[in-house]
Amino acid sequence: MSPLTTNVDRPRRPAFSFGFKLTLAMTLLIAGVGVTALLFLRGQIEQNYTEFLSRNFERQVNMFFENQREVLKNAQDVLKSATTNNVRFIAALDPDDLHVDHLYNDLTFQLHALQRGQRNILYRVFDSDGHYLAPPDDDRDVTAPGLSEAQLAGLLAPYVQSAQASPDNLAETVNYLVLGDSSHPQLYQVMTMPIVDRVDKQVLAYLVFGMEVDARMSFGAGVGGQKNGYLLGDQRLISSSLPEDLAQPLGKIIGDQKTETNGVVFSNSMDGEHYLLFSRRLHGNDKFPVSITLYPLNELEELTKEIDWVMVAIIPFSLLICLFLALFVSRQFTRPILALVAGTEAVGRGDFTTRVAVRSRDEVGCLSAAFNEMSADLALKEKYRNVLDCVTDREIAARLLSGELSLGGELRTASILFCDIRGFTSLTEGMDPVEVIELINTHMSALTAVVHRHHGVVDKFVGDALMAIFGAPKSYGADALDAAECARDLMAERQRLNSSGGHIIQIGIGVATGTVVAGCTGSVERLNYTVLGDRVNLASRLCSRAPAGEIYIDENTRAAFGADTSKLEPVELSLMLKGFAQSIRVFRMRTFHTSPRAHGQCP
Repeated sequence: MSPLTTNVDRPRRPAFSFGFKLTLAMTLLIAGVGVTALLFLRGQIEQNYTEFLSRNFERQVNMFFENQREVLKNAQDVLKSATTNNVRFIAALDPDDLHVDHLYNDLTFQLHALQRGQRNILYRVFDSDGHYLAPPDDDRDVTAPGLSEAQLAGLLAPYVQSAQASPDNLAETVNYLVLGDSSHPQLYQVMTMPIVDRVDKQVLAYLVFGMEVDARMSFGAGVGGQKNGYLLGDQRLISSSLPEDLAQPLGKIIGDQKTETNGVVFSNSMDGEHYLLFSRRLHGNDKFPVSITLYPLNELEELTKEIDWVMVAIIPFSLLICLFLALFVSRQFTRPILALVAGTEAVGRGDFTTRVAVRSRDEVGCLSAAFNEMSADLALKEKYRNVLDCVTDREIAARLLSGELSLGGELRTASILFCDIRGFTSLTEGMDPVEVIELINTHMSALTAVVHRHHGVVDKFVGDALMAIFGAPKSYGADALDAAECARDLMAERQRLNSSGGHIIQIGIGVATGTVVAGCTGSVERLNYTVLGDRVNLASRLCSRAPAGEIYIDENTRAAFGADTSKLEPVELSLMLKGFAQSIRVFRMRTFHTSPRAHGQCP
């Protein structure tokens, strides 16, 4: 692992790649938009078609009512001219000289024009007391087919009674009457008109006049295939295009609605077709007939079927196009992302020369350019780190890079080790300088590895001498024992190198333990981590006094062994050392035993 990388758990590769998810999302999005648009189009067509039929129905109904008003107005004018304004008709109503045949003969002549404009007309006269005045036998053609005069009188009498109940209201009352048998019912629009004496304003008689209403409602041109009719209160249906069997289901729908029915889908079980049902009551009273129009939905159904076929046939083809489009677009996204992932993995392995291609000027391109800059910066930092490792110990270098060390010092308890070559001048006398440097480098590299195995920090190389620190900048708990064990392994390592051939080098080692000042010295431009104090001087003096192949330690280092003296020589020296006013107790370590850690890695 590169020194600049951190041990971070990386996410596992997903079961589905980003490109697959992006392609799927884009495909579903485009497909969803397409299906939604088609469904919305279908709904709009159905709504617009329903609104069109509703407007058509309203237009036809309004035209029908307007036409009926004109017909009734014309009929009223004719009736007044034939009755109230007709002197012969008024004379024939004289109770003392009543001539019923003159009444009907004159009405037949006067109403001949109305009879030509309508399919059928019906007129009967009642006296002022409401008694029926039957027409003579030769005027039976004005009688409704299939009804006797007595039956007809019974049907018309309620209208006269209604007019008698409101004598102050001389306006004509309009009602509806159904005549004929159940197989051929006929709907009449009926007016009850009082005949008033123009002099004394007395009611002389009542004229009941009826005009058959066309079952087609006189709507004129409409939507092709539409069916019209009238639904009576007794669930009878009057229509030339609708069968009587539909009366009950139509009546149920209209009854359930309670109000005017607009746009209710109705299925005709007779022909298997579907219709939109519209209805309008001819008067506010529930007893009045309801006009009905059924508009066929076959054209709308054909159009919706075409839309359905479009969704079934075209949408898969569109989805295929969307899939290729989504793959192309997702590839434009995923290619640089995959390149960044591969580059990141390469950088994680320590390959800071990795670069990715910048293929665009968008955000992904900016990210790729930023990655290249980061990789270049990491390569430069790694280079600086390698250089720093060459000029200082790796532990110190790591702490300097992390910012844990700065200009200043602290008091620490540490063990200081000095190792020096004996007879170096005579050894290298006459040797080539390159060979001398190679000899020193080989020697120092082997010793440095031993120091690192024992948690030591190589502080500096002074000529042919090595200075190591144990317990600073970090303590491992048994720093004095680490220093002593390191000294024995340094001696063993040097003996191993001597036995492997080449130049024979003898070393002496000194170790001292105690309080030192540890920290970075120098300036903010150039720092050097080291330790200062009399323990450093003592370790240096012990190293210089130690004979070749021997290790001298001070009393503080010896105390770390406690009662175990198996690794110490039974020789205690008292030396006068330069810089120390009193003699120093010195202990010599055994060097004939090799530590088990000499050739292993430190824990």
